[in-house]
Amino acid sequence: QFEKIAFGLSLPDPVTLGCPPDTRPLYRAWNRNQGGAPNHRYNTDLWSIALSVLRQGWILEGDAKTLVFACVPVE
Repeated sequence: QFEKIAFGLSLPDPVTLGCPPDTRPLYRAWNRNQGGAPNHRYNTDLWSIALSVLRQGWILEGDAKTLVFACVPVE
């Protein structure tokens, strides 16, 4: 069921793996269905995710080399 558009994003460049100008990396962590329900956390700060949910057994979903899930506009 469609809920709403929460934010806009773009994909990293397939050659350089970098984000386009005026955007920054977005990281996504998944709880591996712990507790019986899927859950995701998004953050532009990789260390924030690493210090919180990754220590609880969550995993990052993103590019294998950069860990970037997508690119979001810089505010």
